[in-house]
Amino acid sequence: METGNFNKNRLYMMQVYRAFVLLLLLCWGHAGFAIDKDMAKVKQNMCDSYLRVLNDAPVLRQRVAEIGKNSENPDIMIRELQEGVNPEAVERYIAGLGTDSLWKDLNYKDDSRSGWHPSFHAERLMVMAKAYRDASGKYFGNPELGKAIHRAMGYWFAGNFRCRNWWYNQIGVPKMLGTAFLLMEPEMSADEKAKAIQYMENAKLGMTGQNSVWLAENVLVRALLLDDEQLFAEAREAILKELKVNDRGEGIRPDWSFHQHGAMLQFGNYGLAFANTMAYWARMFRDTRFALTGEQLAVLRNYLLEGMQWIVWRRNMDISSSARQLFRWGLEGKALSYGKSIRNMEVADPEHAEVYRELYATHILDNGQPNRCVGFRYYPFSDFAVLRTPEWYTTLKMSSNRVIGSEVVNSENLLGMYLGDGALYVYGRGDEYRDIFPVWDWTKIPGVTCYADESIIEKDKGYHHRNHSDFVGGLSDGQTGMAALKLNKKGVTGNKSYFFTGKSVVCLGSEIEGGNPGTVTTAVAQSLKRGEVLQAGKPENRAYYHDGVAYAFPQGGQVEMTAGVQTGNWRRVAELYDTAEVRKEVFRLWLDHGDGVKDGSYYYEIIPGVTEKNWQKAVKRSEVTVLAQAGNVHALSDGNRLYAAFFSPGEISLSKKVKLSADQGCLVMAEAGHKSYRFRVSAPDWQQETLVFRLTGEWRGENCRTDVAAGETQVVVPVAGKRGAAVEFTVSAE
Repeated sequence: METGNFNKNRLYMMQVYRAFVLLLLLCWGHAGFAIDKDMAKVKQNMCDSYLRVLNDAPVLRQRVAEIGKNSENPDIMIRELQEGVNPEAVERYIAGLGTDSLWKDLNYKDDSRSGWHPSFHAERLMVMAKAYRDASGKYFGNPELGKAIHRAMGYWFAGNFRCRNWWYNQIGVPKMLGTAFLLMEPEMSADEKAKAIQYMENAKLGMTGQNSVWLAENVLVRALLLDDEQLFAEAREAILKELKVNDRGEGIRPDWSFHQHGAMLQFGNYGLAFANTMAYWARMFRDTRFALTGEQLAVLRNYLLEGMQWIVWRRNMDISSSARQLFRWGLEGKALSYGKSIRNMEVADPEHAEVYRELYATHILDNGQPNRCVGFRYYPFSDFAVLRTPEWYTTLKMSSNRVIGSEVVNSENLLGMYLGDGALYVYGRGDEYRDIFPVWDWTKIPGVTCYADESIIEKDKGYHHRNHSDFVGGLSDGQTGMAALKLNKKGVTGNKSYFFTGKSVVCLGSEIEGGNPGTVTTAVAQSLKRGEVLQAGKPENRAYYHDGVAYAFPQGGQVEMTAGVQTGNWRRVAELYDTAEVRKEVFRLWLDHGDGVKDGSYYYEIIPGVTEKNWQKAVKRSEVTVLAQAGNVHALSDGNRLYAAFFSPGEISLSKKVKLSADQGCLVMAEAGHKSYRFRVSAPDWQQETLVFRLTGEWRGENCRTDVAAGETQVVVPVAGKRGAAVEFTVSAE
């Protein structure tokens, strides 16, 4: 047969199949009643979506295939990257299915809470069902494949497989099998369909956040199998009721971050699933009476663009945003998963399609274009900060008595105790930390001050980890910003601040103390080694260069550096992996504060976006001036901008003639104008009702009161109920 005729026949077969399925959907129903036409359209949209490839660019399909081959990943978002039909996998699954209707390479008695082996039986069923229903593929309607699907389905129904982790029983496995059930419904026997419906009853409406959404999705599939309009409407309502900004609790927060498992940043775990789910249903419900409202679509758009967009860079997701799921290929896989939601939104939100296309091209396709999502964002509900420039970006993850820093769940993230204690990552290409986790020194997480003893982490059996302090916060003027925390973790205390000037990141520390015996360190960098490590300067203030980033230590200190092979294994990260040795070349840079440190301090500057040729000039040309690094005040200036962290009442100089004092702990950004200052201030502890400042001289402005005799002006700033958000005011001498 000629190729042209063959393709025409394939196209004709696809059209006939679609018409056949639609006819079935419209005619099927209980006691002779036809299925609702909008339900039928949603059902057809879903069946079409199962065969669609959203990340369809050849380079992305190659990356997805590579991830699928080499990743034992329990993350449902990573597993769902395998879109459309995979003929090679189907061929293996048919050949590997035994006469007893099971796959010998799966452990059906596995009792793991993560990476549960029987769930891969369900995944293979889903993959085979897609191939069987793909009218453009070689396995369309294939009798051998059809028999294999029915045998594997029967084995699952007879096996009564249950995982110790409720999530697999109620969400993960029903989610995969639901796809297979809808695709195979036209050929299922009455007994098979009854058992399919019974299995889908494992999912009930309830819970909160993304778990609630997942459960409702599975209930909606059951409603379609039953042709139950009322249940469908209830499930649809349960899915979309979470599409809102939550002032309290879990889900989308007012700053567009996402929480689950309490007050914990979950952008790349539950928040990623939420983004994918909502974008998917926005497309599935489109042009039916079930479509999202304008308000719901706006919330989803803002979450994707004002929240999620800020933590994806060059086809990699930020480490801090990935929560506990630091799995093999996870950072790239999560970014690709986010890309699917963006592709669905191009269709579901067509008025903003160009924005989604540009985002996708730059940070999913990674087309080499400069990043256009630039600026500094601070997320007060998550103790999280991001600075994005056209060429590089950096993130900061802190935690407090309000916000959980990290979690250990299902024996995942076993060494992540310090991930929420000031972790500072710098990205240029995006892959600087890809799969570094098995060989990481988990006491040298960049930006973190802690004991250099990994056994402290290993002995800890805690579920949630956090910094035990109220003083954690940040400020932004849109382009630059700052953040600060009082550290109190495992016997180590101190004051830490981070200043994001747009050209560099300046890190200051003071009053560092180790309450227990042992060496305390502050990690500056730990990334995959790429190229040579260069050094310059005198021993007392040596500077370093590695992989496009310069590191300067103007005040010196006991700086240590290694660049070579580090070994480890993935079992250190999560118990689902084996102990096979992993070797990677790693660059580490840190400050050693010594054993039993008292009143320790540090000052270093990170300058990304430089080269081997110009990095030394960049260090010398730094325009940053540190104004204060006393125990309770950190302050610096950069041009006409000033940044200050008052960890307790203190004073700094704005100029030779003007001093600024704060009567309480707070954060301050000031921009000098002509005989004026524009201030942004916040109360990091969320407990102050007012912030009181005093300025030398006579100043006018809202809430200003001048004491001529004392030669100063008092400014009282209301901050009650601001919850760490900035308050702006201006004072003028005119």
